[in-house]
Amino acid sequence: MKHIILFLAVVCAGASFVFFAAAAASGANWTTQICVAAGGLCQRPLSFAVAAAALAALWLMVALASSFVD
Repeated sequence: MKHIILFLAVVCAGASFVFFAAAAASGANWTTQICVAAGGLCQRPLSFAVAAAALAALWLMVALASSFVD
């Protein structure tokens, strides 16, 4: 369970980085392709960063709880 949460946190952080880079480098060929494919996510890349932080916090809580149980 905690490995899946960590994987989702890394995926969300990577997506956030790509959307922040696409928003900052508007006009390049790859940014238009990403923003067209992603729809409205290029306008709000912070939502993926918040999701990554929340998942990382959840992973930390699960890891600490499992260390107390074991």
